[in-house]
Amino acid sequence: MIDRVAVNAVAMQFDGRAIRVISLEDLLTVKESVRRPKDLEVAAELRALMDARRAPKL
Repeated sequence: MIDRVAVNAVAMQFDGRAIRVISLEDLLTVKESVRRPKDLEVAAELRALMDARRAPKL
C-alpha cells in the first residue's frame, strides 16, 4: 500500500514549496479500510468531492 501511495502522490505548492500529498483516491481507500465511524464519514465526503470533480462543468 505504501508503494502505491508514493506512486500516486500528487504534487502541490504549499508555502512556496513543492510537496507531495496522498491522492484523494488513496485517501478514500485508507479511510474505507479503517472503517471507524469518523473515517467512514470522511470517506463519504471524499467520495462526494471526487464525484463533483468528475461532473461535467456547465
